[in-house]
Amino acid sequence: MRYNAHAVHSRRRNAKRRGLAVLLGVVLTALVLVVGSGVILFTSASPAWSGLTHTQSVTRELAKTGLPGLLPVHLDELEVSRFLELINIEYSVENELDPDLLVNARTSVPTGGQDEWLHYRALQAMAELCTAARAEGIATVYVRSGYRSYDNQEQLYWEAEDKSFVQPAGHSEHQTGLAADIFPIARSEREEQQAVRWLAANSWRFGLILRYTEAKRRITGIAGEPWHFRYVGLPHSWYMFRYDLTLEEYIESLRQSGGYVVSLEGREYTVAYAMPQDGFILLPEGLDFDISRDNTGGYIATSGE
Repeated sequence: MRYNAHAVHSRRRNAKRRGLAVLLGVVLTALVLVVGSGVILFTSASPAWSGLTHTQSVTRELAKTGLPGLLPVHLDELEVSRFLELINIEYSVENELDPDLLVNARTSVPTGGQDEWLHYRALQAMAELCTAARAEGIATVYVRSGYRSYDNQEQLYWEAEDKSFVQPAGHSEHQTGLAADIFPIARSEREEQQAVRWLAANSWRFGLILRYTEAKRRITGIAGEPWHFRYVGLPHSWYMFRYDLTLEEYIESLRQSGGYVVSLEGREYTVAYAMPQDGFILLPEGLDFDISRDNTGGYIATSGE
């Protein structure tokens, strides 16, 4: 669900006054840095551009750059998604996925004849990826190992001889319904490798990331899995691909910079990172946002026009 900070702010004017009384306690000088590929990063003197550090000086500095000002919004006003939730050995899945969000992937993508369940947004992205692969002459790809319940994951973990490829129950992305294993159906090793390379290079176009690579094993704690893809949505998938970041690194980069603005294929995206204080987070004014928790304490707001 999308939210407009100005609309929410207007309904909660009294809440704003209470929030500002808390938020105006620390002075921050906001900077803006233009980097490659047309990305504008928000930067600050503090570890995050967040609800902990908002002052009128931030709004003034943002106004100089043409970026929107900030308004405090109470978390009670927001319906928060889990699209950017970090799940690994340190950060666990807090509760089971709402079954109403799951769709049988067998109706939309090749699954090898198996029933595989996925979050509807992840399935939409994977269906678009499969269609694009066929259109671009890539070997047919099929989707397996979608959603797993806690009990399914626990059984899989204890049955696995090599646990470098599997997480204990409560710590697997498969429990979010946002991840699946995607394999090519190839007639030769050459065709298979072509498909694997295509998936790694093009998955970002559909809001998907190749979650585990051997090069980043030290960060993710999981051995390289060229088949494991996770839905995060655009522009996040583009940013992680462009700058070779894991989800762990991406969340940390947002925490440090506070967010960014980027234009992709004629669509401008604004991404803002916020840490709550007293139940409030700050959102740029006048934009419609999707809000996701990151599972480390922060929230990521995404607007695409």
